[in-house]
Amino acid sequence: MSATLTYHPNATDPPVALVPDPTRLAVRFGVTRSELSAQAQALLRTHAAPVAQLAGYGITVYDVHTEAARKDAVSLLNRERDVDLAAPVLHKRDVSGDDVYLTGRFVAQFLPEVTRAQIDELNAKYGVRIVEELGYAENGFLLDAPAGTNGLGALETANAYVASGLTVFSHPDLISKRHRRSVTAMPDATDRAVRDDTSYVGRQWHLDDAKVRAAWALCRGKSEIVVAILDDGIDVDHAEFSGKVVGQYDFTAGVPDATPKSDSDNHGTACAGVATASGKRSSGAAPDCSLLAVRFPSSLGDADEAKMFQWAADNGADVISCSWGPADGTGNTDPLPGSTQAAISYCVTSGRSGKGIPVCFAAGNGNESVDLDGYASNPDVIAVAAINDHGQRSWYSDQGTAVWVCAPSSGDADAGEKAIITTDRTGGAGYNAGSEDVDVDYTSSFGGTSSASPLVAGIIGLILSANPDLTVSEVRTVLKDTAEKVGTGYDASGHSPEYGYGRVNACEAVRSAQTMTSGGSSSSSGSTSSPVGPSIVGPATLERTAAAPQFTLDPGTGPAIYYAVEVATSAELFDSAAHEADRTDQTFWASWQTMSFLSSNPFQLPDDVWQRLCSADSLAYRAWFSSNDSSWADTTVTTADADAASAPVIQLVDASERSAPDQLRHPQITGPTSCDRIGDPPTLTVRLPRTARSFRVELATAPELFASSNADERTQATYYAGLPSLATGAEVVVPIEAWESLRYAERLFYRVASSPTAPGIDWFAQDTSTPDAFPERCPWIELAGSVNGRSRDAAASRTRVADDDELLWRRRNGV
Repeated sequence: MSATLTYHPNATDPPVALVPDPTRLAVRFGVTRSELSAQAQALLRTHAAPVAQLAGYGITVYDVHTEAARKDAVSLLNRERDVDLAAPVLHKRDVSGDDVYLTGRFVAQFLPEVTRAQIDELNAKYGVRIVEELGYAENGFLLDAPAGTNGLGALETANAYVASGLTVFSHPDLISKRHRRSVTAMPDATDRAVRDDTSYVGRQWHLDDAKVRAAWALCRGKSEIVVAILDDGIDVDHAEFSGKVVGQYDFTAGVPDATPKSDSDNHGTACAGVATASGKRSSGAAPDCSLLAVRFPSSLGDADEAKMFQWAADNGADVISCSWGPADGTGNTDPLPGSTQAAISYCVTSGRSGKGIPVCFAAGNGNESVDLDGYASNPDVIAVAAINDHGQRSWYSDQGTAVWVCAPSSGDADAGEKAIITTDRTGGAGYNAGSEDVDVDYTSSFGGTSSASPLVAGIIGLILSANPDLTVSEVRTVLKDTAEKVGTGYDASGHSPEYGYGRVNACEAVRSAQTMTSGGSSSSSGSTSSPVGPSIVGPATLERTAAAPQFTLDPGTGPAIYYAVEVATSAELFDSAAHEADRTDQTFWASWQTMSFLSSNPFQLPDDVWQRLCSADSLAYRAWFSSNDSSWADTTVTTADADAASAPVIQLVDASERSAPDQLRHPQITGPTSCDRIGDPPTLTVRLPRTARSFRVELATAPELFASSNADERTQATYYAGLPSLATGAEVVVPIEAWESLRYAERLFYRVASSPTAPGIDWFAQDTSTPDAFPERCPWIELAGSVNGRSRDAAASRTRVADDDELLWRRRNGV
């Protein structure tokens, strides 16, 4: 009977049993096997059968007939000059578990007070050689130990270092299997008629359940934000990843190529698609974010696993997703290796220039406690559980105190519950060999917590795109506070072992991130409104010979009520870090240069400034707000430096160009600055690009109602969208029925949408004067007076109206 060994996985968990396999051994040969003795060659030729190889580690696994033969073989081979290591194959706890292999190395982090002289002395005592210092753990090393005749030298020496009392952790570099967290289910054959659909985005139900599609009206991600997928390889040449892969590495071959290398390398491509597919035919949660691709073998050494996390952090990852872990459903506790624990801590504390990298882990598919899994239950990571298309826990999803949030994924296929459509290896090499209801470059059978984790990682990509200054802790708080309560079993703190803090809500999470300042607070869970940001509105077009432009300012909610205005001939000049040296009197002006913060409204650009700048093609503008009239305090800005390109502009034209539609790139609309509620409906002036054949005017009592993500909040008393009209005439009188419903508001906001197609049943907006993403920039009419005591609350109870034209346009155009 094989003796039970133990090792210490980390600083806190109890020792784990390792049971030698009675008839298997693992051998790593040197450079040439020609120098093996005749006895060793005879052993391998006649008494041992090769049964497996770990190519990345140069290890060959052999079977022998008896335990005695295995012991003799290990002892004989370790005396051979051309054998680096021969050791028994091990199993955690009992021989029924996965194979585990020694590499002859161990990983140790010494206590901070332990000196290098003490480390050198200990190494000399045990004949240990330093291979390299750990970049992710201070005073940590990868160490090489003599094999010994039994091949267990690294294990025994690591335990001796623990016993010395000088280490934080010390454990052998064990190669063990990492299990993927996917659950696949083939669709019914009756669905295959839709295989040739141009796009599958409309069928990606999980995007709606997680409110991702609604979040896109606010933010689709930014290329500066990088989502890292650590998995079994990613088909980086897939059309959905074109132009978005910013780095890749294969920890099997040690080369910068993360593409799949074996027939089974399908999982990573599907995960990457859930997070970042660009939306050509299927979309990830963050279609405009970048992708960092990492491949590692199914059997991975602890030391390489830790390096993998460090590499991702050092190569620009902003969020990391891992859809793998120990075997599911065993009922055993699988501790996290101390080296991996330290490397994840390095990501969370040192990544993103100290703000930290959120690390998502699939909770597991074993229908057991996630707290048995040292990876997903690590307090440094975000454990993601899975729920089905009915908003209930997926039958396989792990539960426990470590679950942070849940996300939509596959359910029970036999019960008709849906799976996930995502990217697959191209050409039928992946999950879909042609039998599914989608093109072979995609799969409709993905799922498990493997899909839930990258979905949340992609949503974090949106959160960080909206506010890159957030720390890891703040990202976790945003997810927690904006999650939707689904299912039951929540405790007093709002946590459920099955659902965590609830189903992730991408739209509310992005809203919260946009309004959160680092170290501050955000909107609470379930809120249907968010703080209104500051705004500045100027004319869309102005003749150079006209009077200087006026701007209407609104500080929004919050304490910052005083303002300063900046105007530039190029929006990039607002980016002070990159272009402050390019500012001159002829290209840039700021009120703060010569005057204190202002409060009067509207603001008119000084005549001398207008004369200096009016020869430009256009003027970009923005406003800063402060709670103090003479110093910068509680400062907010309408357009941040990093978003300078999105600043509003005034197109400057000569009198001869004023009426030429060829000069317009987008539709424009202007109206009076104020209007009496008891008077006639206001008249709006519309100007359209030459290509526009039709247009529609929209009115709202709050700017956020223009965003299609808030369509459910629209009522007849708060929102109006006219029927599409042919592009004739410039004056539009607000229809009396709309005026009767909307005139009880304090302000009436407006915009115009145009299309190159004529009005019809399938009409959809091709362009708008103010995009969904920036509703606060819409112009408005101040409404004054009263109407027989009628209140806005009475009018607000009218029937809701639904309008999906804008959303339809965004779906069709991938916006």
